[in-house]
Amino acid sequence: MKRSEGLKALKEESECSKALEEGSEGSKALQEENECSKALEEGSEGSKALQEESECSKALEEESECSKALEEKNEAHSKG
Repeated sequence: MKRSEGLKALKEESECSKALEEGSEGSKALQEENECSKALEEGSEGSKALQEESECSKALEEESECSKALEEKNEAHSKG
């Protein structure tokens, strides 16, 4: 092999390893992006759960007020 061919091969090998390195950085970036979107998804599910919990406690509050009203109605009946 001629020296110039050897140098050319080394240069190509160097470019190839650089491309592989950039590729692995790209896949790392994609993985981080994927993890980030997963975290965002979980975050939105968390806020949805909080919203549902808030609605549930509101419903419980209304139920409590309703049973209080029923109690008062029963007391009024028993006195009446």
